Amino acid sequence: MLIDRKVIENIFNSLPSKVKVRLKRAIKLIVNAKEKGGKVVAVVGSGPNLHEGVTTLLAELIHKGIIDGISTSSAVINHEMAGTLEKVKRFDGVAFGFEREKLPSDGFFEVSILSKARLEEVQREIPIDIALYQRMRRAKGDIIIKVAGNMAYPTGLRTERLARDVLAVAKRCGVPFEQMAGYGADHLTMIGAGAERNIPVLVTVPQLVGGGEVGLAVGDSLSVTERCYRIANLLDSADVIIESALALSQEVHDGPFERFTGHG
Repeated sequence: MLIDRKVIENIFNSLPSKVKVRLKRAIKLIVNAKEKGGKVVAVVGSGPNLHEGVTTLLAELIHKGIIDGISTSSAVINHEMAGTLEKVKRFDGVAFGFEREKLPSDGFFEVSILSKARLEEVQREIPIDIALYQRMRRAKGDIIIKVAGNMAYPTGLRTERLARDVLAVAKRCGVPFEQMAGYGADHLTMIGAGAERNIPVLVTVPQLVGGGEVGLAVGDSLSVTERCYRIANLLDSADVIIESALALSQEVHDGPFERFTGHG
């Protein structure tokens, strides 16, 4: 991968002097730890996600041998399984015929705008009601680009169904859901890099409930005690912990049955 060092230099030069000092100190701590054979662990939440380019950065740091473990949220696992961004049409779900109580709080639903080839690819993975899909495509609404893998039909459903398949194999093999999903993920994703390099990428217990069915499957793959034990061991092994400023504020995440933020 070609790195545009001029861009990095310009970003660094634009930082306030206090931030530059802190950044240099952080770099020194990480370099010193790695030179002594130590470990660096990243503690992140749902803010640093795939569509911001953060988890791909962490994946690259895993491949480069800098990051030795990551704690994250199930919403991030959900998005790494689903992709970055997608084009969807948002339409009035009640007018379309859906039951109001089964829709998000604003009453809208979404349909994925897929090419014929992509739709056929998804069809090979899950059953799709083509008549329903085409009717959704014809519904009146706004076409937007948004984060992939939330509720849009059929891409959201694909991730939900895939989660149960991954869970079954993970439990059979006695490994965390995150690890098993990583075996089938792109190596440029965080979970893909972790699985390829045998680096733990684990969802913390307070962050299990994001990502809908994915969150439930992540939670079902290990007991709470086992998950806590693995997270504790991961943090205990670290000489340096890089903590996202958003990690603590997002420890209490929206649940899979919550209908207001869009992760449900």
